[in-house]
Amino acid sequence: VAVITIGGMVTECVAGDVDSAGNLVLVGALAVDAAADRARLVMRVDPTGALDAGFATGGWVGFEQAASWQLGLDVDVQVDGKILVVGSSIRSWSTPHLTRLKANGSVDTSFADAGMRWFADSANDSIGFTFATTRAADGGFALAGWSQGGADLLRVTKLLADGSYDDCFAGDCDRTVTDLEGRRDIPAGNTDRLYAVAELAGGGYVTAGYATIDGERRPVIARLTAAGELDTSFASNGKRFIDAFVGGDAIFNDLLALPDGSVLAR
Repeated sequence: VAVITIGGMVTECVAGDVDSAGNLVLVGALAVDAAADRARLVMRVDPTGALDAGFATGGWVGFEQAASWQLGLDVDVQVDGKILVVGSSIRSWSTPHLTRLKANGSVDTSFADAGMRWFADSANDSIGFTFATTRAADGGFALAGWSQGGADLLRVTKLLADGSYDDCFAGDCDRTVTDLEGRRDIPAGNTDRLYAVAELAGGGYVTAGYATIDGERRPVIARLTAAGELDTSFASNGKRFIDAFVGGDAIFNDLLALPDGSVLAR
């Protein structure tokens, strides 16, 4: 176990991934002032448990925005060493975002809009979180979380390798300003969340989290086709609610897609 202090400031790490050199890349939040504002934190720890001095400044970097919480919620180290960070910015509402860093910890300005993709536009209520990401076989990314538009909806978002929306995912490949192409909202219950997503070996995606039904949190798994439609060959119309926990709250917060198409969730 390594205990890491950054300038005496409080740090919270919530997710991590390992690069090809065996370094652990962690994301979370860093307390930056007495008002309890948070900066989105990315740090790299070497195999001995020490901060990697070759990453950013002294092994860590924080992304700050005044009067807000910046949270890093998931991270994926790509084959080329670049680092994809999923997070949210919280003021009076929350806006999901995606940032890509170079292997040295600097922002990769060739990605999306100067290194960052904000999930908000005129066609979409921007309130929500993105909790998880997975690499897609086409070089892009699939993201899982939730979006609020009157009621919370399970949401899977598909991006291309450059950070732009994949208009052929849950769409007709012809984006207009009113389209939600690249995003699939999945109605399930009320106050719903997705915490994990994975690409299936045969194509398509599986995602897991919970849906609130009759006042109880019920674990849910949903499967989508590669085109972003609910896979109606899976369970009931593409969604499977776990009934064993009725009478108490339960959630799925991680999953693993196996080569034979089956899924392990916890």
